[in-house]
Order: sequence, then structure tokens, then C-alpha cells
Amino acid sequence: MISLPINNLNTDQINFTDRAFDLFYPIKLSVQISDEPDSLQLPALVQNSPSRYRIVVGREWLEPRKLEKSVPTYIFQENTAHTDILRIAANYVRLFRPLFPVEIARIIQSLLDNKTRRETIARIFFPEIGLAPNIKLIDTYLNCLNLDPNIAEWLIEKNAPLKTWLALSMLAREFQSNLILLLEKTHPTLSILEEIVRNIRETIIREDTNIYRILTEIEWKTILENCDLPETEKIAILRQRITRLRFPFLSSHTERAKTLQEKIDTPPNVRISYDPTFEIKALTLDATFASPKDIDALERFFTEENRHKLNELLENL
Repeated sequence: MISLPINNLNTDQINFTDRAFDLFYPIKLSVQISDEPDSLQLPALVQNSPSRYRIVVGREWLEPRKLEKSVPTYIFQENTAHTDILRIAANYVRLFRPLFPVEIARIIQSLLDNKTRRETIARIFFPEIGLAPNIKLIDTYLNCLNLDPNIAEWLIEKNAPLKTWLALSMLAREFQSNLILLLEKTHPTLSILEEIVRNIRETIIREDTNIYRILTEIEWKTILENCDLPETEKIAILRQRITRLRFPFLSSHTERAKTLQEKIDTPPNVRISYDPTFEIKALTLDATFASPKDIDALERFFTEENRHKLNELLENL
């Protein structure tokens, strides 16, 4: 264990341009710290170096206080082991929030750059920051470094689970740049984005094609950059077209069933539905009775013509 005493460090001794430890996103506290000089301040983590002190954690706390005489800090000595610095820094961040996958990836890369053996990272370092001692996690997390920073920040904002980080990190940068356009123009939910990415990836694999052809076919950019379409309509159109590519049989089946249903003269108090996956071959009839006229409307609904159309729809499920 390493004991780090709190020191009031003169701000002119801090090298704000040194970003050797630029590994962590800002820590957003639930209780804002006042900018008043006499207010309570959380200590930042810094390391002594030949060119003044470098910031390890807490840049977002120190930057607004550059003009103050001194700030509270925990100081690592220049000869402190790199693994110890990262272990303490990671756990300091964990006092306030979980580590983001991309932060773990940066930590791993920093350890590898400092010649730390993979076995040591997995067996010793991972358990010390709350991860399983699984060496396979190293490359799993390192994939997150492939993420465009805009997508990483969006995932942080959405509090995305690890599986979503990993799924998006496997995408080519060309695909990611198009996803950024989607995020900017439609602001999708996390589940909708996951659906779109999953269906496009599976279509690419099934058709043995590339992302450029898929996005061209569904007119991705044309739809997203259409200023006359509201966000909800843009996302609805793209989801429909992507689903049609991913499930061509299901999509054509759905359209045929919809066409047949629209031919049926249904009164306002009656609704016809069916299993959208077509696994259950049955129609459901929901009727609402608010007056005797509604009962009469249901009786009139079962004409010979409507019976024939209902039977035709049922046979096509």
C-alpha cells in the first residue's frame, strides 16, 4: 500500500500542458463544488516530474483554480511505479463513479506501453480495479480505443452497458462516422441504435457486402439530411428500410398482411391484430362497447364480404 498525504501545492508548480495521464473523463459530482476560494475542494492527484507536477486525476477541478495561490493535492513521487499510479488513480475515480470502458482501455494501453506483462495486468491489476482476472478482457477492452470520441461521449451520456460499447467498438470508422450523423440528426434511444447497428451488421454478413452499399441502398444520408423530415420520421423510415433488408421474407409478409387488413371495412370500435412475427397463426379481434350502436356495428361487421377478407388475411399469416 502507498500512503499519499494531502499537500497544498502552489498552482504555478503544476504543468497544465502535460497530458501524460490524460486517461479519465471528468468526474461530475452530484454536489457541485463552489468556486469560492474558501470553499471545500477535493484533492487532485498529481505526480512530481522534472518539468513541475503533472496532473493524474482532477484536471476539471484544477483548471478553474489556476489563478489561486494553492490547491489541495495527493502527490505521487517521480519514482512511483506506473502500475501503482494507475491503480490508485483508477480507484480514486471509482469513489465517485464506475470506470468507463474506454478509460479501462486507456489504462490497459498505458500499462502495455510501460512494458507491463499481460499476465500481470490480468492476474494482479484487474482484480485491484474491480475486474475479473481474465486475460481475454485485455483485447476486449482495447477494442474500445477504436471508438470515435463522439460516440464514446454519447455512450457515456446514455450510461450504456459494456455490451453496447463492445458492439460499437467493432465497427469500421466509416460506419462510425455515419452513426455520428444519425446521432446528430435523430437523437435515437440506446435500444434503437443497438437495433440499427445489429441489423446492418447482420445484413452485411449475410449478403457478404459492405457498409457503403447498404447505406446507399437505404438512402441513409439523404434521409438524415432532409430538413423537411422530423427526427421521428427519419428514424422510422431508416428502421423500416433496414429491417426490410435484414428480414426480407418477414418484411414482405408484413406488407402483404397490412395490405389485406386495410381492405377490411372495420368499424371504429373494432380492432384487428395478429402476431407481428407470424409465429402464431391467429387473428385477434378487440371490440369496445360504449353504447348499443357499438354492438350493432359489430353485428354488421360480419358481412359475407368481410368474412371472406378475414379468411384471406388468416390464410396469409
